[in-house]
Amino acid sequence: MKISLNRRAVASLDLSADDRLRLVTRGGSAWVTLEGSPEDFALTPSNPLEFTGPGRLVIEALDRDMIVRAEIVPVTLREAALSSAA
Repeated sequence: MKISLNRRAVASLDLSADDRLRLVTRGGSAWVTLEGSPEDFALTPSNPLEFTGPGRLVIEALDRDMIVRAEIVPVTLREAALSSAA
């Protein structure tokens, strides 16, 4: 999924408990946070980010218009087995 953001624009995505998402950009930088997380993150071309739900992911373009690509990260069989064993 592509998210087009103008400078200082904000977008949000709701992640379910099973969602795992990678954010990538080719230009610009964005501030990113996951609701409930004490940390904020900087998304830049050299720093893609991954998030696991649940929660609302908030993205704000900082210095220019930009496109953020949100990619679903598949869960490996090993990770699925570990989470079902817990």
